[in-house]
Amino acid sequence: DRSVIDEVEKILDCMQICPARPLQLALAPLLPSLRQDLAEQSAKFSKRHDIFRDTLQGSGWEVGASGAYFAIIKHPFKDVPGVEVCKQLASQCGVVLLPLANFAPPGDSAWDNWMRVSVANVGEEKLREAATRIRESGKALGYE
Repeated sequence: DRSVIDEVEKILDCMQICPARPLQLALAPLLPSLRQDLAEQSAKFSKRHDIFRDTLQGSGWEVGASGAYFAIIKHPFKDVPGVEVCKQLASQCGVVLLPLANFAPPGDSAWDNWMRVSVANVGEEKLREAATRIRESGKALGYE
């Protein structure tokens, strides 16, 4: 049954992304000694979000939320599902995003045009380049 497989995939995804609770509890006493490093990481991610948002500004793409590792963005292309935009961005522009429809309950179309992009796994210049590709993707993908 495909619906069972879909739900198992969600659980496995969460297990791989989220640290185990016992590990979180064991590391909690070490957090005060990590404050400086955490502040530096926070500043680095904040700067990356600023770069990403500033590069997309005025392009029709909407940054709905940003923080920690991810930004949530909405594409401006009328009547084009986000899943399709993500496929085209990957194959034509070399930019990989995840459609938020993958995280929504079946039948919930509110997230069809929204995507998740990571700012954590790329440096500032590559992030700026990726945002520029996203910004200019309408022409490259034939949506404009």
